[in-house]
This record gives sequence, C-alpha cells and structure tokens, in this order.
Amino acid sequence: DIKEWEERAETNYFGLFDSNELRSGLNITTNFTLGSHIGSYPNRETTPGASLELEYFTNPSISVVLSGQYSRLAANNAFSEPYIGGDLGVRKYFTGQSRLSPYVGLGGGVMTYHRKSIFNQRLADNIDSDLYPTANAEAGFDYRFTKNIGIQLGFDYRYILKDGIDGVSKGSVHDQQWNVTTGIKIKPRAFGDFFKGIF
Repeated sequence: DIKEWEERAETNYFGLFDSNELRSGLNITTNFTLGSHIGSYPNRETTPGASLELEYFTNPSISVVLSGQYSRLAANNAFSEPYIGGDLGVRKYFTGQSRLSPYVGLGGGVMTYHRKSIFNQRLADNIDSDLYPTANAEAGFDYRFTKNIGIQLGFDYRYILKDGIDGVSKGSVHDQQWNVTTGIKIKPRAFGDFFKGIF
C-alpha cells in the first residue's frame, strides 16, 4: 500500500530509517551535566549541574548552538564556587539523516561565578574582570525516537583563555573545564502537534 511504500522510500541501504526532517529547524535540549576542572588543585571534585541548549539546523548535517550552563567548580578542603556559562558554537553531524548520528562541535564562550567569588575578593588586585572567556570543543551522539523527540549524550571541553578561575594564576597552561552531558531534545513544534491532537 501507499504507507508501506513511503516507509520503504525513507529507509536506507541498511534498512534504517532516513529523513531530512529528523534534524531540522529549532531544537531545544535540557541536559544533566557531570563535570570538573583541570587546574592548580590536585583534589578536584566532580559536580552535577544543568544546561539548556537552543540549536538551529541549517541543514541535517550542520547546526548552530547557543547554550547556557550552571554548575560548580570545587576542590576538596579548598573551595566550592557556583558558576554560570554561556557558549556559542557550530556542530557537524556525520549521519544527519539517520536516527543515530555522531557529532563534533567547536565554539567559544564565557564563564563567570554566580556570585562574587572568594577569589575575586581575595585577589582583587590580580583580577581585572569576573569574566573568563573560553575556547570550546565537544563530541557525542544524538538519537531520534521520532522527528520531534530525541536524546543526546556528549562530552564538552573548555580551555579557559584567562588563567586563575580557581584562584591560582601561574604557568603557561591555563585552567580547563569539562562535562559529560545527557539530555532530552525536542522540537517546539512537537508541543503544537500534541495539543492539536488533543483538541
């Protein structure tokens, strides 16, 4: 029948579902994060957090991502400071038309402490700004259950371009921050389709 023919037309050589609609338009992802930093303290803590992503696909393989995150930087018996971050980057999806696609991304952003940190109070003479610009890289997997809903598992890394985010500024290698992330991705139009189905 017609439905069976349409489904077969959207199936690739390996019998897997393909569609340009799987990754298109605006997508919103809410992530749980688990991360830490690489800095001057050996006893660094791994801390949970959260992030929100707005992702717009220019085509099934390329997207622009604006994201914000909230977590903590901490080292045992040394400090524990909540921070917020914002990133802007570009992602490349290697199999953008398939349900499962690996991706990589590059971008930049900024980190700052959620409140006036102990470091900025203690080292006011050595810190000229509360903002810490970053160069970012990421990689992961994106899986779509339907054209509107999916999940994401990834790893993101930030090289902090201004040293001293952990209160110690020394050496030629700056502080770094990383996260393992997992979250749910949804297209806003899915809400409209849901309520349209009810009413």
